[in-house]
Amino acid sequence: MEAEIKFDNLDKTIGEFTQAVVQEYKRNLRMDGKVASGNLINSIKVYDDNSISLPDYWVYVEYGRKKGKFPPPLAIQKWVKEKRLKFPGATFLISRAIARRGIKPGHQLEHAIEDVYNTFEEKLNNSINEDINIMLDNIKL
Repeated sequence: MEAEIKFDNLDKTIGEFTQAVVQEYKRNLRMDGKVASGNLINSIKVYDDNSISLPDYWVYVEYGRKKGKFPPPLAIQKWVKEKRLKFPGATFLISRAIARRGIKPGHQLEHAIEDVYNTFEEKLNNSINEDINIMLDNIKL
């Protein structure tokens, strides 16, 4: 006899958790003024397996960038274009400022995960318990 182990309740709760994290992350980004072009917020995707896809540069928004090194010029050029900055040398000046000062970390995703987890912890535990009880009931048959 073949047994199938499912975590339907946990899967559903993790899906709700993932959606809540994404909403809180977007809220945190807006509150911290990290919506220059809207690309980061608009690029966040949640897949059926509850994984989250983010554009490559989210790392710099989350963890910042140390001073001392110029950022990739094409990335800054794209940002300048999206912001419609028209002054001469904008890309160079912004790149130089980042190289001199760095970018402060925001930790918006980290805070979103912590905040949402605090509200979901009991629900996640309950979902696990429900699924285990269902499995145990099926084994007793």
